[in-house]
Parts: sequence; structure tokens; C-alpha cells
Amino acid sequence: MRNLTDGGDDGGSGIRQLRQAREFARDNNITYGVIKDDTITTPQGRRIFPPLMTSSQVDLRILGGSPGCDNRNNDSLIVFARFRQASFSFTGDAEIEGGSRCDGEVPILIDFYRNTNLLNVGVYKVGHHASFNGTDKDFMQVMNPKISVIPQGYTPNAGPAVSMLSSSGIREPWQWTSSRASVACVGSPNYD
Repeated sequence: MRNLTDGGDDGGSGIRQLRQAREFARDNNITYGVIKDDTITTPQGRRIFPPLMTSSQVDLRILGGSPGCDNRNNDSLIVFARFRQASFSFTGDAEIEGGSRCDGEVPILIDFYRNTNLLNVGVYKVGHHASFNGTDKDFMQVMNPKISVIPQGYTPNAGPAVSMLSSSGIREPWQWTSSRASVACVGSPNYD
């Protein structure tokens, strides 16, 4: 690992592991950076690791940083990645709903990037474990992913992302399970 980037948060679930990663970076002279929402000022996102982008065909951007919400899920970094013709979206635990200090991260993404191709991705890692507040119909329509991945596995009630995809005529989801992980993928009808 050469770089560690996060939202600079100091609380929320997973903070113990994040602090350990920060300590590891510090102890091993790894570059550490913080990205807050207010540092992303154009609808091109914030490009990170420029040497990677100039030495390979990888385009890596942060589309949403940490706005400092009282709902820590909305402090997830939103990552866009493209390698050659493949594009990916990772929204972490960003939610549709906001809190008392900020709006939900998902509607902000839709508004800010609607006129770009940065949300229209081939592969979407379904947000917030396919929970009811991580993905909605508007977000799915803007992204129009060819494949959606749900890391904890598929269940018929896994969330609105699965039901929205199912009602759109997707192929039957498939699931891969090992002793360490379970992954479900659902493909859109226009994916060959």
C-alpha cells in the first residue's frame, strides 16, 4: 500500500479499524489524505493518485467526500473507477436520507453528476448492503449498471436494489459462497 485516503472522520462504525489503518500508514511512511465534500468543487470528481492515472489506464476519482454528517453512513467516500472500458461505482454506506446536519449523500450525487457519465457505470457495488436506504429507483436509473454486486449474498428481501432490478427483467441472480464470503450478482437485461 502506498496511499490511504479516507474522509477524516473520528467516529462511527468501523472507526477502530480505520484508526488502525491510519496508524499503519503513519508507521510505514504511507501517504495519508483526507477528502471532505467541500473539496470536490466540479462535476468531474476529485482525481486521486495522478501517477497511477498517467502510468496506466486506470481512472480513479472520489465523487463524494465526507460532509461531516451526524449520520456517519453519509460520510462514506464515493469512489468511481474506470479501467479501459470497464467502470465501477462504490458508494459505501451512503444513504438516501440525511440527518439534522446534512442531506443524504445519494440525492446529492444524482444532482451534482447527472449531466456527466460518472454515475453511468457497468458495475455497481450495491450501496449500504442493499438496505432500504442505500439505493433508490432514481439512483438506479441514473447509473443503469450492467451488473450489481451485493457482497453479503442474495435474499429475496435484500433491499430495494434487488427488487428494482428484478422488476426491470434482469436475469436470475446468482450467488457464490465460500467459508469466508458470499457474493450475489444481478445482471441487467442489456448485458451480454
